[in-house]
Amino acid sequence: MWKSIITASALLIALNGCEIIFDPCPYVDVEYEVVNAYQIDSYVYIPAEVQEIIAGYVVGFSMPEVDMYGPEIYPDVGSRDYRNLPSYIEADYNGDGYTDYAYMFSRVSWSGNTWYLKTKLLVVTSGWEGYSLCAEYDLGTVSGGANVPIEEYWGIRLLRRGTHSITIYTSHSSYEKVTFTLENDGIYLGSIDPEERTVFYVDRKTLREFPLDMGAIAKKKVLSAEERANRILEL
Repeated sequence: MWKSIITASALLIALNGCEIIFDPCPYVDVEYEVVNAYQIDSYVYIPAEVQEIIAGYVVGFSMPEVDMYGPEIYPDVGSRDYRNLPSYIEADYNGDGYTDYAYMFSRVSWSGNTWYLKTKLLVVTSGWEGYSLCAEYDLGTVSGGANVPIEEYWGIRLLRRGTHSITIYTSHSSYEKVTFTLENDGIYLGSIDPEERTVFYVDRKTLREFPLDMGAIAKKKVLSAEERANRILEL
């Protein structure tokens, strides 16, 4: 075996003993594969710095694909803006001129023949020291029987800064319109239920909610963060 790896040019034999000297190893170009340490189930690109921030909040969750949303939340208009999707928005929420992010994540679990879909909204904003989590907003859980298709109940859309008018129709063909102004980009949160619509905006480092006062349309009781997170809506 030694004859196969040691040549005469690489072997020095001294009179008072043997000394083995190997030729220098040739240069080997090794390619290293960078492995993402944060296992986030998302269909959009998430910057590494943002991944580090949200990874611990989305364990067991996944970002819903667009086809998980019905026409009430995401109408099929033919073309898509891939920075403005029902589960992902790029915008400038705090007005500093840099990109901020809003993500929707959900998790499906089963108990017998009933499925439960828990959903949360994460908002990440930029700052002088980099990105930080502005808010983790638990929206609640939706449930349905095995014969009911699993469908996302909540979805988000981008509202550019400026004045907006939103019209909401009910099942009885009545409607109300509300007008409001945003200093910076905001987030419109819609749901299958027309009574549950709201607008989020960032005030410095805090995510605030602007409930849509629809006047004649009966509104549900305003829920606390804990009540909203713990509720289960049956489809």
